[in-house]
Amino acid sequence: MRHRKKDEVSTHYEVLEVSENASKEEISKAFRRLAKKWHPDRNKSAESEEKFKRINEAYRTLRDERKRNEYDAGLGIDCKKDGFAHKDTGNENITLENFLRVFGKRKQKN
Repeated sequence: MRHRKKDEVSTHYEVLEVSENASKEEISKAFRRLAKKWHPDRNKSAESEEKFKRINEAYRTLRDERKRNEYDAGLGIDCKKDGFAHKDTGNENITLENFLRVFGKRKQKN
């Protein structure tokens, strides 16, 4: 996991403090730990509400396998099991079927 400057946007993995290949159990455990730490009812700091929202958003995305695969594909993380075979911006192995599944089919004109 690479470290970012304070003003840079973090990935969902960084928000939950887990690796990109974390299991569902690791993601759930991290969520529970961070939600307890940053819940606005327990943490009265000015930043707690925003951090809690980001933790929830990250968890909702990473706990759902379909959403996680789509999120990972957007980050350039290896998602070979869904037909994506890239780790950086080289998207040459994405099939049309997978592209349409992720981004939706266009409505055809009659």
